Amino acid sequence: MEGYQELWQLVQQVIPGTEVEPATLQLQLESYRSKLLNLFANKGPDQALRQQVKRGKVQTPRYGELQLDYDPDQIQAIELSDKLKLDEITCVELLTYAQEVWGSGFRESAFGVYLTERLDAARSLSRLLALQLFHQLEIGGMDEAEGAQMDGDGNTPSLAALIEAQPQLGVVVKFNESLLREEHNGRNMLISRIVEVIKDHSLDALAPPFDRAVDQYSTQAARTWYTNQERTELCRALLYAVVLSPKVLTAATVADILGLLESKAAKVKQAGAHAPHVLLQQTTCILLSAVAALSLDTSAGGPVRPHADVANLLRASQLQEQLNKVAKAEDGFSAVAALTWALTKDSITTSSRSGGGLAAGGSFADGQSPATSPSALLETAGKARALGTLSGLLASTAFQLEPEQEHKYLCARMVYKLLTSMLQFDTVNRRELTESLVKASKHHMAQQVSSSRGGSYLPTTAATLAPPGTPTAGQLALPAPPGAATPGTPMTGLPGHQQQAVQDDLSSLLEALAAVFKVRPGLWFDGEAPEAYAYVSSFMSYVAVHPAMQYPDVRVSFLSVMTSLAAGPRGSHFILLQFRQNATKPELEHFTWRKLFQSVVAYCRRYEELERDALIAAGQIVPTGLLAARDDALMPPGDAALLVAYLDLFSTIVDNGAEADMRTELQSIEREVSSVLLGLPIYEPLFQLMCHGVPSVVKAAVHRSIAALGRFKDAAGRLLDRLLAAAVVSTPQSVIDGYAGLPRFDLVAQINEVEARAEDYSETLAFIGLVNRLMESLGPQGLPMAGIVLAPYTNLVLQFVVAHLWQRGYRDPTQKWQLAAVCFKHCQLALTLLNSCPPITPDLLQRQPPGLAVLLNLMGGKHLEKALLHHVLQPGQEELAAAMESGTEGPARQAACLEGLRLLNLVLEYDQAAAEQLSVLSVQNRFAPLHQLLLVPQRRLSVLLQYVLYPDTEVQNQVSRGPYSIGTECFD
Repeated sequence: MEGYQELWQLVQQVIPGTEVEPATLQLQLESYRSKLLNLFANKGPDQALRQQVKRGKVQTPRYGELQLDYDPDQIQAIELSDKLKLDEITCVELLTYAQEVWGSGFRESAFGVYLTERLDAARSLSRLLALQLFHQLEIGGMDEAEGAQMDGDGNTPSLAALIEAQPQLGVVVKFNESLLREEHNGRNMLISRIVEVIKDHSLDALAPPFDRAVDQYSTQAARTWYTNQERTELCRALLYAVVLSPKVLTAATVADILGLLESKAAKVKQAGAHAPHVLLQQTTCILLSAVAALSLDTSAGGPVRPHADVANLLRASQLQEQLNKVAKAEDGFSAVAALTWALTKDSITTSSRSGGGLAAGGSFADGQSPATSPSALLETAGKARALGTLSGLLASTAFQLEPEQEHKYLCARMVYKLLTSMLQFDTVNRRELTESLVKASKHHMAQQVSSSRGGSYLPTTAATLAPPGTPTAGQLALPAPPGAATPGTPMTGLPGHQQQAVQDDLSSLLEALAAVFKVRPGLWFDGEAPEAYAYVSSFMSYVAVHPAMQYPDVRVSFLSVMTSLAAGPRGSHFILLQFRQNATKPELEHFTWRKLFQSVVAYCRRYEELERDALIAAGQIVPTGLLAARDDALMPPGDAALLVAYLDLFSTIVDNGAEADMRTELQSIEREVSSVLLGLPIYEPLFQLMCHGVPSVVKAAVHRSIAALGRFKDAAGRLLDRLLAAAVVSTPQSVIDGYAGLPRFDLVAQINEVEARAEDYSETLAFIGLVNRLMESLGPQGLPMAGIVLAPYTNLVLQFVVAHLWQRGYRDPTQKWQLAAVCFKHCQLALTLLNSCPPITPDLLQRQPPGLAVLLNLMGGKHLEKALLHHVLQPGQEELAAAMESGTEGPARQAACLEGLRLLNLVLEYDQAAAEQLSVLSVQNRFAPLHQLLLVPQRRLSVLLQYVLYPDTEVQNQVSRGPYSIGTECFD
């Protein structure tokens, strides 16, 4: 045993505020230096040592002399040696450690010790490198913005000051550099060893009983869990090591990294849409390692690598085989590598022409084939969707599940650096790259328009550019939903525009920028990459007035960038200021609030006319908003996508802006669009559009926009009154009978007819979210009589959503869990209104307020009880953990379970009192307190309590809150 458990404990102590003596830390780290450089290297089975084991007496480094029984000690030690390819003494130490520390000296426990030690080693190495890198990025970025110079040790002034203030960090930095400088046989020793261990899958090939291990709590765990976690940590360590490397890597080492990337990309392609999240996380780290290895700038806040050294690296014979594979770009990952290679080559060539010079060996272009010229590589990368791969990775569920925010920031920063290099190349070459992407967008549009029909009713403006959704731009494909697949897509589990495009286009570049800013808006606002700002700003300004903005998918992607930047008060203020400036420039009319509300009002009028004409033709003269049929000719998908993008930008700004500032800005927007609103509030056209037969995605965006306005408590009451007048839970005839001059729509018909046919419930999801937002904003004080006015909406949730949640079909299975979560949230909010509910009486049972309806539905064993206890929670924490390993359902399913546990805990505060009141009314046989429901079946409570083992703090907190009260009631 190498004692990696102790190393992991030591590394976890190296945080600000801990008292670890630098000298002690240095000595302890040095004792692991050789072990980390030769990570997991073991001489394997040895006949001499085996004979010692068979004689029953061995000398171990850790425990001294040990006596071994034939059965089980000798048998198990030899079996472990044969299966794990370890020397026999190490296996004896594993068995001894398992017995003395874990209290179980069996083979499965020793195997668990071995896997845990490997995982501790991987975690320790990753953490040591991260400690330096994350500090270096944070501090180095500040110095980079100020143009600070490096000191003799290669540190910026701020980083040097931090090391002086935290000497433990200085010890870690020096230790890391000593590891990274080691070379052996023409390879960077640490990095190449990490690559070798990642490639090694010998443990995965072990047959039972080595498919499972026992941990220190005597609980069995799958071997694959340990190996996946270890490999993921090592992939992170590989990325950090390459980025931190104080010198250019050797050609053999870079070839190793590219070879590893090739093998991982093949596995991702083979897995398709069901690729495990850990595999995507590992591949992302390896891809960015390759990008860093082939770049002049590693994004670590350090100096740019010498051009001559990088040029010599790319000319090295050891690297040519892998580079030739990269030049073919057979998948999105190699396409990203090809993009990086092209930009690096161009930068070096440009530098040499400007007098930078290269090392002896001639021009960098000497011997360069046409297929590996920068222009050819860029073309190849575009055809293989390099940009689509980058945006897809950053937007994937796997990336969102990365546990450390700093790691996400590093990945976003590296992608941003690559995009910036691309835009710098574009600037030098007079926008040739942008124009080629525009040409690709035009080609994609032409292919999609060839089968389109109908036109657009969006109003024209005085701008020189065509408005969104003109007849020549109709029927454009929308961004694919998560999990959509097209032939040739390298990563079918990644979301984004490139799922449908055959090659990168202008939307691809914009979506990549949007994905970066969604992870780290500070790259734009906080000066974290000051050298990039000029290129990105220039590109955005150029594209904003480009004729390509007539293509809806391009403008949608441009708005996505704005939406990503609008996160937070600062971003919200920035976009509002930008729109205010746009309102004075005719060429930017398509990026104004006036344009948005003009479009909304125009569509309201058009739908009114067509719906009225259709009904009159049928012999009926009835109000608008009752037609369930949809016709894409009324609103082409291109227009629908644009309206959704504008509305989502609007809701993001309203949600994220400082409240006082947003009140002022909303008043300003109302004044700006007053000629369109005709004196009505800003929300009125949104409510009217909601009531017409527009596509469900547009209605969902409208609901989200109104929900954003609901953050203001003084406005929430007016919004609720208007919502009650617009959206009803009834039959169409009652809508007609209750018509009072305003358009209405029937929620039941919407979900049972329109959405059920499409198997897409995004509108219902957004509508319940809107109701929840208004309930939260108003609170019990703003909803008198226990919120009785909301009873129809609670009835919709219980009778038409929850009741059929598991019988409906879903185009996107994630929606099922999202609906469950938002319904459980609604039930929680309804229960909080019970404090103002009068005692239960027969009359109250006939006209139940929302909280009582929820409580009785659950206590009566009806739809809510079945959905909550049977469908969501009963499968258990193991099935939930398995769902988090691949696909897109995991996070939504976890959210549903969490909201379900919160609902259970809240019900426990009211069910007993309700049962007592019902007993007086002689209806107690129909309703039961929660603890009785949890006892039938008997397994139900035990499954619920096992959620305390689920690796999520909030889930554990909810279970630890509930089990004591639940258990106490159940066993009274």
